[in-house]
Amino acid sequence: MLAWLSSILIPSFGLGLGVTGKVVGTVCLVSGTAVLIMALSSFKRASTTVDPINPENAAVLVTAGIYQFTRNPMYLAFALQLTGIAIYSNNILALMMPALFVFTLSKLQIFPEEQVLRRKFGDQYEQYCRRTGRWLTFRRRRNLAKDALSMAAPKSDPDFRHPDPYAERQVGRPHRTRIAIHSQGLIKAQDKDNER
Repeated sequence: MLAWLSSILIPSFGLGLGVTGKVVGTVCLVSGTAVLIMALSSFKRASTTVDPINPENAAVLVTAGIYQFTRNPMYLAFALQLTGIAIYSNNILALMMPALFVFTLSKLQIFPEEQVLRRKFGDQYEQYCRRTGRWLTFRRRRNLAKDALSMAAPKSDPDFRHPDPYAERQVGRPHRTRIAIHSQGLIKAQDKDNER
């Protein structure tokens, strides 16, 4: 409402985006709506509540689908939709509203909600937080590779050190190839240790 009103009441802050602003704004609106539908579908499949006011009523911790990439897809959807409206309105003041929305929502809703989920789901929620970002996840594949290598290291030998999978980056090589190379390094290191 504030974004829309600012574009009407103070039109002098226009950006002059024209057709480009309309297109980008529409893309944000459609993207936000798509994310919201995916999030609601995930909750429906898990048969748990979507009520943000009482997170303690959650029956299960949903981590599949869109929730693999963001812990708050519904809030992300609202932020995208609000950004779309702000860009579509073609006003600088309106563009400040999505940032205000994210800040206010984080303080008043997301942080308290996270504390409730930590108490309710404990270590399961902590692990989920470590691998999935609050708004977006950019390092998911890297974390999975690191976790896979840590699990492959023998727990019985305290002196064992597996090779750093990120010491030598090979540009353009598939991610699975890097894991395979370092997994072989682990096996060779284990064989040498056994011979010794």
